[in-house]
Amino acid sequence: MKIAVLGGGLAGVAFAYEASRLGHRVVLIEREGKLGGLLRSEDVDGFLFDTGGSHVLFSRDNAKVSFLARMLGGNFARHRRDARIYFEGKFVKYPFENGLYMLPPEFRFRALRDVVYRYVEYRCGGKSGVSNFEEWIYATFGETIADSYLIPYNRKLWKRDLREISLEWVGGRVPNPPLEDILRSSVGIPTEGYLHQLNFIYPRRGGIQELVNVFAERMLKMGNVSIRLGQKVVGIDAGKNTVQLSNGDEVKCDRIVSSLPLPEAFQAAGLKWVPRLDYNSLVVVGLGIRDTQLPKYHWVYFPGEETVFHRVAFLSNYSPSMAPRNCANIIAEISVRPGTQVDLERHIELTIEGLEALGMIKRGKIVAARAWYWKYAYVVYDKNYAEAVARARRALEEIGMTLIGRFGRWSYMNMDDVIFQAFEAAHSIGTPTRSYSAR
Repeated sequence: MKIAVLGGGLAGVAFAYEASRLGHRVVLIEREGKLGGLLRSEDVDGFLFDTGGSHVLFSRDNAKVSFLARMLGGNFARHRRDARIYFEGKFVKYPFENGLYMLPPEFRFRALRDVVYRYVEYRCGGKSGVSNFEEWIYATFGETIADSYLIPYNRKLWKRDLREISLEWVGGRVPNPPLEDILRSSVGIPTEGYLHQLNFIYPRRGGIQELVNVFAERMLKMGNVSIRLGQKVVGIDAGKNTVQLSNGDEVKCDRIVSSLPLPEAFQAAGLKWVPRLDYNSLVVVGLGIRDTQLPKYHWVYFPGEETVFHRVAFLSNYSPSMAPRNCANIIAEISVRPGTQVDLERHIELTIEGLEALGMIKRGKIVAARAWYWKYAYVVYDKNYAEAVARARRALEEIGMTLIGRFGRWSYMNMDDVIFQAFEAAHSIGTPTRSYSAR
């Protein structure tokens, strides 16, 4: 079977790899001149920036992490997460409720009091009525933790009224914290949270794009894959199984698999109804610093409005190969509402101002700076999400398209979920020749 795969990000590359391994012929079509999507890495004056933001490899399933490690060969390092939240001049351990032991006793008391009151109210008192993300935050964490960190951070990230975000967002992405962990932390005992991402792996060389590269290298060796770079999909005729490209070429196939953002897939397919799907865009600012005295954290969250960015990652702490010797590599992430006019140079300047004001960098030590804009970065789970996404998926699947990936399925998936959902889609089309464990 010949399969046209639309989009060469992680989902498209993972599907193409697995489908080719199963014996299908694959044409992988990517509008940019390079595979990777949000997992692209770019060299700027010797600094290797992950241009789509900070991405690390972890999973609740150890077998999946082992598979990713095997794909990378020996080119990876294991890390124990050291992430922080910048709060009132302190770098509090992440997640916030597990870092309470680092805060003053009075604050810890108020946080514990509020958590217990809410726990009794909702789990013992029978109170219900939690219907949106903001209500869930208060019901789960109490006012002190909510008002100090979770509410301001999520407003900054989503750029939305949190009462307009549905509870679909919560499942799997923002797990309920164990009450025992909060009790331990609030009385001053260090504890860890979000254990599924406590340990992660990251490529030693090549940046996060190396994961995409190894998929691409392996599938090209199979000899049944062709890659069309720099070609935008401008038309889809699912009835005739043809895809029209921006250079005038037409790709004929037996099956169309799409990781294109759902609105773009609808437009290319010429469907009259276009779903109302909400999302946020992203600006990523990369800074190369001639300095080795920066924090040794992996990433830091910034809930305060005094900075334009909501998260900063120190990529040279992921791997020393991300920066020249005696230098550091920083990326800052800034969420943007769709349709907002973006001035990349202004975002670079605001990022430098913010980091300098915090005392984290000195402007005179900056030796490289660049910014990247991504139209589709975060799926927003508004109150129309469930109905709109179900209808959108059904409309495309009914004309014979297979949907994969975060934006192809319009679902906030971690990278391991993206990869293995793409594998499952490939297996639904053909019969595997070997098991996952044999890869």
